[in-house]
Amino acid sequence: MSGNNPTPYGYKGQWGYYTDVETGILLLTHRYFDPATGRFLTRDPIGLEGGVNLYAYVGNGVVMGADPKGCGIVDICLTLAYIEGGKVSKTFGSDKLAHCVAACRARRCGTIVTSWIGGICKEISDWLNPRDNDTWDPNDLAANHEGEVCAKRQGDCLSCCLQKYPAKPRPPSQRPVPKPVPIPRWGIPPEVPLPGECIREPNGQVVCG
Repeated sequence: MSGNNPTPYGYKGQWGYYTDVETGILLLTHRYFDPATGRFLTRDPIGLEGGVNLYAYVGNGVVMGADPKGCGIVDICLTLAYIEGGKVSKTFGSDKLAHCVAACRARRCGTIVTSWIGGICKEISDWLNPRDNDTWDPNDLAANHEGEVCAKRQGDCLSCCLQKYPAKPRPPSQRPVPKPVPIPRWGIPPEVPLPGECIREPNGQVVCG
């Protein structure tokens, strides 16, 4: 790892990890991790409750999972899909296009189950907590399905979804200023910053995602 703001312990990186500059080993808050082998070097702090392999990293599912603090697996695919969908909604002003792109990204990052769970949970959330222009709509599930279809095709998700839901980018002056809406953490601990988020640790140090 490298960066423009090194510390005496190496570059901290997106999640605030410390890197041993001589060995390349990372300190993930609770455990040491060797990126060369993809394994933790110290035992799981919860012992066998996390599985019989005390040194495995996210059950070898590094594409779908992450372990920001060395003590629990989180699914990063849904969070990334949610962020991508929000960008599309702001740029194009099309809710169905946003659903299509988000479902496509979730499917490519994870599995069909990842996309299904994300889509259903999003609709339940919209039904329980409706916002101005983001309420429950059964057609959203149809848009999610189109995104899952796009995930199987060549090319990027946005280009494919635009064929089903044509839209033109709005001029920046016409794009609404989004209200602060918390990004779903999907199991990511509150002390771990999301992309674009900064938190202050108990020692006063600010860590940004």
